[in-house]
Amino acid sequence: MRIAIDGTMSSGKTTLFAQLRRWPSAEQFNFVPEASRAVAAEFSVKSSEDWEKLLAEPARLNAFFDREEDWLAAHESEHCIVDSSFYLIQTYKRVFANVPIIEKPIWPTYDLVLFCEPLEKGQEDGFRFLHGRIEISEVYLRHRERFRVSKFCDLAPSADRAIIASKIIDRLIEQ
Repeated sequence: MRIAIDGTMSSGKTTLFAQLRRWPSAEQFNFVPEASRAVAAEFSVKSSEDWEKLLAEPARLNAFFDREEDWLAAHESEHCIVDSSFYLIQTYKRVFANVPIIEKPIWPTYDLVLFCEPLEKGQEDGFRFLHGRIEISEVYLRHRERFRVSKFCDLAPSADRAIIASKIIDRLIEQ
């Protein structure tokens, strides 16, 4: 079973990811962190200012996206929960590099995508950048029917998001 937590930056994906790691059924899954954070240092990205530099260099930016996909392909497993899917990487590629979303053989089928709607105001953490958040969500949702996803669940921002997500996953496990 493959589960992805998708949404734009500062939408609560990583918070939900961390909360799900503590839910009773968590031991059944391999938790795969966000690829962009895992490979950022390879591209000298350590702060929000560094993202701006990367976004301004198309060839380097495309290399970053390709590296994210390779990293994710190497770390996903048959039974995992991933913080940001291949589809989210493709959406960022579309928005920031103007590259069309093209299905690739490495894309797995996700049994469930938990989509975190953007929070009203993004939270600065010194690492991520916040511009383009609404456009990323809109592009992702516009293209989602092209993605190989069995079940898609839109999660509005709320204090109960982790409880809702864990119940959805538990029902999926029971099937």
